[in-house]
This record gives sequence, C-alpha cells and structure tokens, in this order.
Amino acid sequence: MAILLNNHGYDNASWQAALAELLPEQDVFLFADMTPARRQQVEYALVWNHPPGDLAEYPNLKAIHLLGAGTEAVDADPATPDVPVLRLVDPQVLEDMARYALYWVLHFHRRFGVYAQQQSQAHWERHNLCASEEFKVLVLGLGMVGKTVARRLAANGYKVLGWDRHQAELAGVESYCGDDMPLAQADMVINCLPLTPETRHMIDAELLGQLPEGAVLVNISRGKFWWTQM
Repeated sequence: MAILLNNHGYDNASWQAALAELLPEQDVFLFADMTPARRQQVEYALVWNHPPGDLAEYPNLKAIHLLGAGTEAVDADPATPDVPVLRLVDPQVLEDMARYALYWVLHFHRRFGVYAQQQSQAHWERHNLCASEEFKVLVLGLGMVGKTVARRLAANGYKVLGWDRHQAELAGVESYCGDDMPLAQADMVINCLPLTPETRHMIDAELLGQLPEGAVLVNISRGKFWWTQM
C-alpha cells in the first residue's frame, strides 16, 4: 500500500513530516515524483486541487482524502473514481472564517468605510446607525461553515437569519429553507454555500434585485467576487 500526496500550491513538507511520524512504515509518494509503477501501489490519495483526470490512473485507489473542505474539484471531474471522498474540516479554519465574517459585518454596520473615506478628506460627519440586534444578517448555507458564522454573529448581538436548501435548526438563528429566502429583510448577506452544480450562478442579478437598497453581499465561499454593495 502507498499514499499519493499532492497538496497542490501549498506545503507538502509538513504533511510529509506528519505522515512519516504517524505512519513510519508507509510509503508516501509526491505527485511530482509519480511513476507508472508507483501508480499501481497507491491505495489512498491525499490531495488538493489535483489535476483533473489523474486520479483515474490509479487502478488500486480505495479512497480520496481532500486536504480541505471543498469538494468542487472532484465533483466537477467526470473521471473521479467511484471511491469514498473524505473532507478535511479544520475547527480553527471555521473559527477564522467566522471572525472574518464578523469583521465585515462590523465594517458595514458601523460604516467604517464611510468614516475612513471622510478621514482621507479631512471631513467629519456623524452618521446614524441601528442597534446591532436590528441589523439583519442573512447567512446562505448552514453547513459547518455557515453554522459557525451564524453562531458567531448571533453571539455578538446581531439579528441572524439562516437559509439552507433543507431545514436546519440553530439556536439564536431564525431559519429558512427551500424557496423561502428572506432576501428582502436582509441588511447584509453572507454567502457560505458550497460551489456545486446546484449553486453555480445561484447568486445572479435576479437574486440580488430582491435585496433592499444599500444591502451588502459578502462572499466567503467559493466564487469569483469578494464583496459588492447594492
């Protein structure tokens, strides 16, 4: 048995060191050093952003362990072998994403961007803002990331609405599902949806048009934009 390791674009060395310590008798082959003979030996793949089609070249592959939480790469690859796919979900990463979301909620709720612009112009003007519990944040997607984000925002006093395709109960969060997406209520939307064929192009002009004027969309999921303001 052998392991294929390819943490593409990131650090292979730390994974090599950890695997050598935990599995000293195990052969671990880097993708860059792969040969036809080694492909025959590989039974487990530890990969991230792996080249499409390559995993089909390992005839004895038993499982794919992704070195991250997103499965969009293997989902989109028609050549992905029919073997179990395991995700790596790091609690610290979840908390970091929740803090990042909280930062942007504070930024827009407290109008820090407006004040920074005024500061650059040597201009002082006070702006009214609502209380935290009146500022409504809609979290799209209540998977592990979305739940962590929603809990952090609720713990900081914000009115949190959560939406998922299926009903998901979460303490301190007003939950919605299916076609019932409360966009018209939201002062801010945080996208935590995975990138799948069902969610691709889901956030479009029609959906954004349902948001009230001045609402903000922040994307912390897979996507090609950072934030936008209506």
